[in-house]
Amino acid sequence: HDEAKIVAANGTHLVTASAGSLVASPLPTRYARPVTLTYDDLGKQILGPVSHAATMALGVSPADSQCAVVGGWPRVDANAGLEEVHLTTDGGKTWANLTDGLLDAVAPSERVRISGLALVPLGWPGGHAVVVGSSVGVIATLTDAVGRRNAQPKWTRVGSLADFPLVLASGLDYDRNTDTLAAATMGRGAWVLEYASMILGGILLEGNAAVAASV
Repeated sequence: HDEAKIVAANGTHLVTASAGSLVASPLPTRYARPVTLTYDDLGKQILGPVSHAATMALGVSPADSQCAVVGGWPRVDANAGLEEVHLTTDGGKTWANLTDGLLDAVAPSERVRISGLALVPLGWPGGHAVVVGSSVGVIATLTDAVGRRNAQPKWTRVGSLADFPLVLASGLDYDRNTDTLAAATMGRGAWVLEYASMILGGILLEGNAAVAASV
């Protein structure tokens, strides 16, 4: 959707570019800057520990570029801070906080570790599954046209442990043309969920957590 529009984000702003114009809208929260490798006086990288890769994630709806979701790491200097997911349906002018119940979905883990985000359009106007790559795999919730959630429970893990391992889902990508959701993991390979909109809709609308992922 909107092939001429580019949507991006940094730790403080959502940025949209279209028809030669650039618009930056403040994010509802700030995200940490990752610790990166430093350089010596000769311009060579000094090898050493780094925190991780990106400290925030962005998901944009393939059906509506005005609809986007952001989340990530608030701090890298300590294992603390609120991990939040926020949704906009108007290109960053307003934001809805979808965080309630997020930590319950990853219990007994104490951190969500938001590492990937995707928006999967469902079968009614404005309806989306908000999908999060977390410390326990892929979790999801439901939105309607104005960003309010209808799912019960509010966040649900997608698939059983036999369908998707209990591991950090470090990246997500949704292809609307094939209705396929792909998830990368930390050391356990890449996993694919076919018929993603149908399966996610069934899980979130009907509470049918037994619907299995296709891998």
